[in-house]
Amino acid sequence: MPSVARRTREIAWTRDDILAAAERAFARTGFEATTMQDIAREAGYTVPSLYAYFEGKQELYDAVIARLEEEYEKVFDAPEPAGLTFRQRLELMLTRLFSLTEKRRCAIVILLASPARHGRRRLSAFDRTIGRWTRWLRRGAPADLGDVDDTATAIAGLVNAFFLRWMSRGGDGDLTARAPVIADLFLHGLGRRR
Repeated sequence: MPSVARRTREIAWTRDDILAAAERAFARTGFEATTMQDIAREAGYTVPSLYAYFEGKQELYDAVIARLEEEYEKVFDAPEPAGLTFRQRLELMLTRLFSLTEKRRCAIVILLASPARHGRRRLSAFDRTIGRWTRWLRRGAPADLGDVDDTATAIAGLVNAFFLRWMSRGGDGDLTARAPVIADLFLHGLGRRR
């Protein structure tokens, strides 16, 4: 393998390691209280080596959130097996979404824990979520679901409610196991679950 390609991969891996450490450090003590020294200690690097990859704490925070957003985009854009019913597609999407949520719990904690500094970002993140659901629904939702924007808002709200309950319990438990429950609630309502 050419040395340039190998070095490019090493840089990407190191940046990922640092971002993972920053996620943990920010989740543990919050954005304001976390120092570059805390992140360096968590990553197993020196502070000067962190600056070789990131300009500072704010850039690390922004990169953690950007990576989270990119991963959610990939979930909604991932291909689905052919021949699935809408309910099966919905449950698959919810399972993929919750699997990523469980994996990136620390990044979500830092996003939610900084409302004063990053409150507008939280609101726009919910708007982006509704937009993702809208695009997903337009790729094959049954016509009887009604207005796509309203349907997307309803799904996003239901997902958000289960997510917030999961987070209020410390992120413990299997959120992905709730996917069939949410699909049933959305498609059949309360009391009509199959």
